[in-house]
Amino acid sequence: MNKHKSIKTKITLWYTLIILLFMGIALAGAFIASEQYSKDEMKEELIDEVGDLEEDIKSFPDYFPNTDEMTYFDDGIMLSLYDSKGNYVSGIVPDDFPIDHPHVKTEVQEVANETESWYVYDKVVVWSDGSVFWIRGINSYSSIAHLVEKLTRWILFLFPLLIFFTAFIGYRMTSRALKPVQEMTDLVNTIKESSNLSLRLPELASKDELAYLSNTFNDLLSSLEDQFVREKQFSSDAAHELRTPISVILSHCEYMLQDMDLNDEQREEIEIVYEKGMHMSNLVDALLMITRTEKKNYKINMDDIDLSALAESIVEDMRSEADEKDITIKLVDQLEDPEYTGDMTLMVRLFTNLISNSIKYGKQSGQLLVQMREENGLIQLLFDDNGIGIPKDSLEKIWDRFYQVENSRSQNKGFGLGLYMVNRIVQLHKGHIEVSSTFGEGTRFVITLPRLKKESEKNA
Repeated sequence: MNKHKSIKTKITLWYTLIILLFMGIALAGAFIASEQYSKDEMKEELIDEVGDLEEDIKSFPDYFPNTDEMTYFDDGIMLSLYDSKGNYVSGIVPDDFPIDHPHVKTEVQEVANETESWYVYDKVVVWSDGSVFWIRGINSYSSIAHLVEKLTRWILFLFPLLIFFTAFIGYRMTSRALKPVQEMTDLVNTIKESSNLSLRLPELASKDELAYLSNTFNDLLSSLEDQFVREKQFSSDAAHELRTPISVILSHCEYMLQDMDLNDEQREEIEIVYEKGMHMSNLVDALLMITRTEKKNYKINMDDIDLSALAESIVEDMRSEADEKDITIKLVDQLEDPEYTGDMTLMVRLFTNLISNSIKYGKQSGQLLVQMREENGLIQLLFDDNGIGIPKDSLEKIWDRFYQVENSRSQNKGFGLGLYMVNRIVQLHKGHIEVSSTFGEGTRFVITLPRLKKESEKNA
């Protein structure tokens, strides 16, 4: 299970947790304050009503307490009278309230049973004849308890919805805020896949950190593009400058080997110079071809190519090189229509580099199978060998310029440009190349090419 979370997810989680924490604290505070305020209000109302009854008694002493018709019920508060010994005289008392509950002077009490809860306030009143009575006010706060319970149930029901809604809003806000980052990532991947350093990130209207990051990245791309242009120009200039002296060296070596009377030691030394000169000449040719094909305005020459004839010709030409290692090359041509439109020079280089690569890194008495077939209108070229293979950690790097795998492969003479050129040729023909390999057992290259049309055919 992947434990890594995206920044978007992390921000959403933190946002949701913080909002819910503050909302929870606010709701809890409001809930507690509201409940406490309601209770305080009920207590004050209870004391006021008892005080009002006391005033009535003092104003109409003949009416109290002997009347049997005292029904004092105001604002939900039930009032009653008791004699000095605590015996009930008159008034209203809740059915479930313990009528013999002791009186406590000037103090609001909380009385409860299994089903009800009350606030009780007792006050002493003295008649004009000196007799003493108790005024008792009773107010039920079960309604508040029921309200609190109901609110609690609603909160428990609505809280998951609140979490979901908060997370959804947070995710949408975060997605919108980080949209430029996703666009940057997509463009960076495009640059990586296409190696087109001329692409730039869009300028953001907002002058924030993301805009600064975008501008910084564009500056970096400009700097890298400039460095690569200089590098390519240097390679091109160096190759051109080396071409003439290398040609002179090779021509003089050929002259001496063919027309001069040399002893064995002299001939061996000149052959070494000639071999190294050819090595340098091939490197220069490769660099010039790479430089030419990497130019922005470079377009391939659209030639009519007979792929069957081309492959057969190249295989025959390279059999002598394969025979030196006793490697068997087999060509299986399954193309119904071998006619292909592409760059002849580049296609020759593609076949030559891949076959040469298989021979170079092939085992003694090994095999190379070259297959050509067509599937769904696409041409497939397959190169299978049973050579030394490529380590898994090097498969993605073999397309880089001048990259050579470990010592077992780099012992062979090469520049590390062959597969880079193959990949570039495939890209120029709008195709795709894949490689699979088992180290020590062999390698397979699969090239898929679409059938291209000439410009004249496109405009027709």
